Amino acid sequence: MSTRLHLFPAVVVAYLAAIVTAAAADPAPESSGLPPLSPEAQQAADRLKATLRAESEARLMLDDILEGSRMGPGSGWFAVAKSKTRFGWEYVAKTFDKNGDRIVSGMEFVGEPGDFERLDRDGDEVLTAADFEFNNHAMARTSGYMLFMTADRDGDGHVTKKEMAALLAALDRAP
Repeated sequence: MSTRLHLFPAVVVAYLAAIVTAAAADPAPESSGLPPLSPEAQQAADRLKATLRAESEARLMLDDILEGSRMGPGSGWFAVAKSKTRFGWEYVAKTFDKNGDRIVSGMEFVGEPGDFERLDRDGDEVLTAADFEFNNHAMARTSGYMLFMTADRDGDGHVTKKEMAALLAALDRAP
């Protein structure tokens, strides 16, 4: 996997942290019960919305955070996460790889566009064997899982604004 793809989740978390921090700094509530975003945070949110695919896991998480979700199992990417697909790479390659290069492009894929986007787990706009590697259990201790569990101080499966602010404050104090 390229360095760029490894850094993407960190960049998304950094943007989300900036948005949450900026939102927490302004106590004036909107009709949704959330404080309005600062102009800088709104610009960051707008840039993310413009660059993230509407049905991507990152976009779903961003939308739920901006709507004030408590981030439980039915929120953000948790609502659509799948531990693996029912079709393996060999089946997909045999069925759709017309030129035999072991890469399935969007032009070769004859299914629904939404299916292609869901199968393209790394978002590189092609399907390869890497998109079908499910070596970790869905609940494996990934960096996102560990961040969530660290933020969820009371262990209720939800991260409140107060818990997120406490996590960000702790991260600011870290060496």
